[in-house]
Amino acid sequence: LRNKDAGEIISSERMSLERALFDHGSAAVRSAMLTLLGQEELTKTEPEQLKRLTERAWEKITDSNLDSRYRSQMLEVLKMRDPSGYEVGLKELLNPSEEPEVQAAAMDVLGRIKGTEISEYILDRWGEWTPEVRESALDALMREDGRVEQLLTALEDGTISKTALGWNRT
Repeated sequence: LRNKDAGEIISSERMSLERALFDHGSAAVRSAMLTLLGQEELTKTEPEQLKRLTERAWEKITDSNLDSRYRSQMLEVLKMRDPSGYEVGLKELLNPSEEPEVQAAAMDVLGRIKGTEISEYILDRWGEWTPEVRESALDALMREDGRVEQLLTALEDGTISKTALGWNRT
């Protein structure tokens, strides 16, 4: 194994890894599969397979009959490529009928979409979310300089309480 490139090994076992990601009953195993499948060299060299992987994950994410932890892990798959194509659907997951764990994971993915439009969306709906979702929202607001400026304005005008930042962000 040491003589073979790790990416080559993972690529040759990709179908088995994907099967384990979607079908294994253990969250720990699914997490390990996410780590292996999310290696940068794979996500850049196999765009069609990555597209298929994210489409399959989206099917699982939108199945509200599935366990919230499972759905949250499937949201992690969307981070392997530009998630902007899922923006509308991600916003739909940010509603009170969804489990907070799913909402927080959806916010984390939504926050990876480039631009300040996301921060405007977050700030307009700040009062609707649980503390767990707000934590993910704060992380999203701190990802880009333009968003940080909007966050500072929201803190100054009271849209977001200064205590919401927490000691680890001050």
